[in-house]
Amino acid sequence: MRSFHARGFGLLAVVLSAGATAAPAPREDALWSYEVTAGPGGRELTVEAQISGGTDELTVDEGLGAFIQQPQVDRGSGWVTAERRADRLVVGASGPCRVRYRFLLGQAAAEVHDRNRAFAQGAALLAPPSSWLARPVTDTPGRYRFHVATPPGTSFVSGVYPGSAPGTYEADTADLAESPYSGFGPFEESRVEAAGGVVDVAVAPGELTVTRADIGRWVQRAADAVGAYYGRFPLRRALVLVLPSNRGRVGFGTTLGNGGGAIMIWVGRGAGETELRTDWVLAHEMVHLGIPNLPRPHRWLES
Repeated sequence: MRSFHARGFGLLAVVLSAGATAAPAPREDALWSYEVTAGPGGRELTVEAQISGGTDELTVDEGLGAFIQQPQVDRGSGWVTAERRADRLVVGASGPCRVRYRFLLGQAAAEVHDRNRAFAQGAALLAPPSSWLARPVTDTPGRYRFHVATPPGTSFVSGVYPGSAPGTYEADTADLAESPYSGFGPFEESRVEAAGGVVDVAVAPGELTVTRADIGRWVQRAADAVGAYYGRFPLRRALVLVLPSNRGRVGFGTTLGNGGGAIMIWVGRGAGETELRTDWVLAHEMVHLGIPNLPRPHRWLES
């Protein structure tokens, strides 16, 4: 089983020790703010962004620009069409601006099918916010915030740290380019308390032999073990996305950080309680929540 390392946590030292009016500026503590409205199943997202500071171009993850539809920009005198060039939107703003567009997440998941950018797992659509939140090409130090509204039957889960308001998430602007895994779909959600933090668990739809209680105990054991190893759980909050598969037992896992942390791990429908009790992959991935990116000669520690 192969495990993929977390990106950009930088926490090891801590652990071990719509109108024609002028575009309003985001709140002082959020240089970039986003309002995201999901359609059924999250297949289409409507995004409206408020960007503070002048910027010529916004970007999304590589190969995802093709799924942005009807981009518009308001530089203070009303909405006009924004030109799209590959993965970038040309907004040409010398000051604060608003940007809006539709993002075809369902189509992106089907065509890109990359676990780090966009893919479908049954009825769930998985993609980090960096895939569908257009951000300035040149970073400005500060905070970004986004709010997600979903229709009945569809929920949103994310490894980005939750904000103070329901459905809101936020982190440093530098974290958006490699933000944690997130997903839209009919997830079954629960929470596990860890020493110094919590782990939110979201199970995607699919056939499993193990019960949700079995999964909860599995996550609890891994969190307790990693908390004991570090002295406390590495993050104040993390997300574990459990993805049912047709494989035999517990599959591989992969972790993404920056402004939070999320682990995706595949569990085969043939896995039973014994396989969960003897699994090492989830605990291995949780260890990565406390390991920062390292220079190339030392990358062995991230594996």
